[in-house]
Amino acid sequence: MIDHVLNMTHCPPSLEKEKQQIGHAPDDGETEKMKMASIGDEATTEPLLGREESGEVALREPLARRKSYPHLNAKRVLIHLCILIALLDFSGYLILAPQTNIFENIICDKYYMGREEERDCKALAVQSELAFIRGWKDAFAQLPAIVFGLPYGILADRIGRKPVLILFLIGFILSDTWIKVVCYFPAQFPLRLIWFSALIECIGGGGQTFASIAFTMVADLFSGEDRFNAFLKVSATELITQIVATPIAALMMKRSPWLPLFLSSAINLITYALCLRLAETRPGRVEETSQSSFSPGWESDQQEQEDQKAITRDSVKKFKSVLKSTKSLLWGNSSVVILLLVFFVACFGKESLELLLQYISKRYLWDYSQASLSITLQASVSLGLNVLLLPGLDSYLRIQRNMPAPTKDLRLSQGSCLLLFVGYLMIALSPHPGAMLAGVTLTALGSSFPLTLRSYATSFISPSRVGTLYTGITVVMSAGLLISGPILYSLFRWGMSLDNFWLGLPYVFVSLLYFLAGVAIFSVGRLSKTQTW
Repeated sequence: MIDHVLNMTHCPPSLEKEKQQIGHAPDDGETEKMKMASIGDEATTEPLLGREESGEVALREPLARRKSYPHLNAKRVLIHLCILIALLDFSGYLILAPQTNIFENIICDKYYMGREEERDCKALAVQSELAFIRGWKDAFAQLPAIVFGLPYGILADRIGRKPVLILFLIGFILSDTWIKVVCYFPAQFPLRLIWFSALIECIGGGGQTFASIAFTMVADLFSGEDRFNAFLKVSATELITQIVATPIAALMMKRSPWLPLFLSSAINLITYALCLRLAETRPGRVEETSQSSFSPGWESDQQEQEDQKAITRDSVKKFKSVLKSTKSLLWGNSSVVILLLVFFVACFGKESLELLLQYISKRYLWDYSQASLSITLQASVSLGLNVLLLPGLDSYLRIQRNMPAPTKDLRLSQGSCLLLFVGYLMIALSPHPGAMLAGVTLTALGSSFPLTLRSYATSFISPSRVGTLYTGITVVMSAGLLISGPILYSLFRWGMSLDNFWLGLPYVFVSLLYFLAGVAIFSVGRLSKTQTW
């Protein structure tokens, strides 16, 4: 889902960095806080290809961008962007349970063809095929961003954010339509042809490209002081949409699982139409346009070609620089390497929630409309965590306990990891739905783990290396998302072949991974001191 990428990317910034950039002299305690506070700002103010600028210039840049676009209203553009994100997430969560139900019915119809009296869609053969198809579908869905993420980033810096967003929506709509066509004509198309939807999503680069550009557009418009509130609104929009869409889908499924799919197609077209009216935020676009209007056509074309060649050369140079910086960052810095492996584990936790619908339906014999309510529960708890609990706990540890920022992030990461370990173990072993839902609640309370871990990892490097660290995190998480689906769905198939008790085998595996992650974080915190590289 698109919101998974957004949630993993977002990390709240702090206002302490602003004080440092305008000449505030911090004490030793503030220095640590400011280094940690640079996470959100450093990550989100970077253009898609990176930037080497002084902190003072970066502080003034959003204002300069607004001067470049005097007609832009930053809040209005943010509202427009939030509406696009809400519609895309609403469409995605609207079809999550119904689409799984349709997949299951297609497999079941073909398996029991001519033997309707024996029909059992929860049988091992049907559920194994469903797990196999969904696992590889999720894996293939990661390939467009891995292969084309950088080229589309270059394109967004060259021609603007909006054209790449439009390309993404074209690819997304065509990909979604292809899946629905395959499902609507099961006699003509084998269900496994839905895997080719990932190939279509190469148009636009997939969900990770959308997330990258969405955050870049916010950074184009807001300074660090306002950017924090902007990202909070984006995150809240995603969670609220998830809470609303799932029960609506459950109600519509009582009539037909196809109703949510038809509605989602209409929503996707509305999203595309709204995107056409979205303002461009790429810095310098207006000046380039106005200057070229006073130049002869051949001169402007020649200048544009020269600019494009210069941008391409600069992009290749920066990409090589990133690879070199990543190598030097990791070489000899064992703490960062260990924490990057922990980020890899976090991908399995994300993917296991995609499996949850099928797991609940199979183990507790719920229909998919009932099982989808677990998603609403998870999103509701996550919203409360992000809006109320986590900010309050963060303030308590910093102010009341006077805890240094790295120590605070370490404690929050350890606590989240413990909640995830216990939560996934409860999901795996609970014989009753009530205990399973309690486990889902605990995993939701630990969902801030990637954010706090990202913040903690930043304390091991200098602020100038934050961009390199974040590149490494993105690569690791992309690789994790690529392989986690096939592994977890294979474990689910294996568990079904053993006994009903072993249906929770994927969640036992994820729980074990979080146990090892907790040991790794504890070891890094215990044995390592904060290093500056």
